[in-house]
This record gives sequence, C-alpha cells and structure tokens, in this order.
Amino acid sequence: MKKHHNIPKDGFEGLKQNFSSDAVSGFLVFLLALPLSLGIAGASDFTPIYGLITAMIGGLFVSFIAGSPLTIKGPAAGLIVIVAGAVAELGKGDNDLGWKLALGAVVVAGVIQVLFGILKLGSLADFFPLSAVHGMLAAIGIIIISKQLHILLGFNPVTPEGKPMVEPLELLMELKNTFANFFKHKDVVIVGLVSLGIVFGWPMIPIKAVKKIPSALVVLIVAIPLAMFLHVENIPDVKDAAGAVITKGYQPLLNFKKD
Repeated sequence: MKKHHNIPKDGFEGLKQNFSSDAVSGFLVFLLALPLSLGIAGASDFTPIYGLITAMIGGLFVSFIAGSPLTIKGPAAGLIVIVAGAVAELGKGDNDLGWKLALGAVVVAGVIQVLFGILKLGSLADFFPLSAVHGMLAAIGIIIISKQLHILLGFNPVTPEGKPMVEPLELLMELKNTFANFFKHKDVVIVGLVSLGIVFGWPMIPIKAVKKIPSALVVLIVAIPLAMFLHVENIPDVKDAAGAVITKGYQPLLNFKKD
C-alpha cells in the first residue's frame, strides 16, 4: 500500500493551500517571539528594539532564501551567552561599541555561512564531534542557570568594584550567598516560582485548545499583574517601559547625516 505525503506547495499556491493553519500558527509564534526577542536582545547587552527588528527580518525574508519548504525561525536563548560575551570582550566595557563590533562579527559569520552553502561545504560540520557540541550546549545551559537563579530570587550580584558580575564561575560561587538569603525578597520569589510552575505545568494540561497557547505568554499575563499586586519594587511604568524599549540606547544602523 502506497503512502501519500502532502508536501506543502511553494509560493502563493502554498499560502492559499494552508492559509488558515499558517495564520493561527503565525499568530501564536508572534505572541511568543515578541517578548522573547526583546528579552534575549536585552540579555545579550543589545538595545531591546534590535531584537524586534531582527525577528521581523528573520520572519519576513529568511523564508524566501532558506531553500526548504518548511523553516523554523526564532530568537535563540542559547546564543545569549555567546553574544553577551562578544559584546563585553569586543567593547572592553563599552556596550555601545561592543554591540556594534559584535554585529559586524555576526555579519562576517553570515557571509562565511553563505559561502559554505554555495561551495557545498556543509559536510565539514561532520568533523566536529557531537560530544563537543553537546558539551558546549551543556555549558551554555549552566551559564544561563547560574545567572538567572540570582534574578529569580531578586538579586543582582556585583563585583567588589561595584560592576555587574558576569563571570560564570563567580556567579556559581555567589549562589551560596544568594540561597542563604532565599526569603529576603519574598515577593520576587513568589512571582518567579509561579512563573516556573506555569512553564513546566502548562504542557501537562490535557486540553488541546489550552495547549495551543504558549506557556511564555501565560507567564506574562499572570506574572505582570501578580508583581504589581505584590508591590514588587522597581517595576517600570508602562510608558517608561515602552520608551526604554524604543529609545534607550537606540542608534540607527545606517546614518546618512553629515557631521
């Protein structure tokens, strides 16, 4: 018995064929990618608005040049460590300079990838052992956890010089002091634990219609009002937050003004 596989058509034919499904999935991805792209850009020491611009460019243009009928695009949390490290290293403490140089490095890496594709050199990736890749991913996970655990409990560790602590080993060593003051910021802990409960518990709900709603979106809907109800300190006003996303540190990538 022959098996029939329905491969989506390309171009506008495929758009008409799967419009209803694509519209729903696209909207859900938008709800998830919007806060995620802003957050990841901020965590990577870029101006948050650039995360939104990047997500828009990826969604609008990558599909046309990807060379495959199905593509998955979105902000990658695993790159936070690499990008933030590049900004800090290249900028030598100057974030405005660091993100520009890091952006240049990303462009060069993209050109190299395109050349690899044109020259059919993708098989060179097989020379990298999977154990090295898995080790790198595990290290990225540990670094992210070491940084976010402090934030989860309402702390922002600093060095003796008063600068934000960024070294992974220092952050891991500082965890003992953070956990020793576990209940110092009870309101932040409550918001954090409730958010984690939603993230891990939402996929376990047996109702299919509910599962279609991204857990990250539910976290935003629940955590923001909860933080306001608990009077968590340093919550920015909506107008201030919007202004920070749009204008804080924003510089046009292309500037045609004469000095």
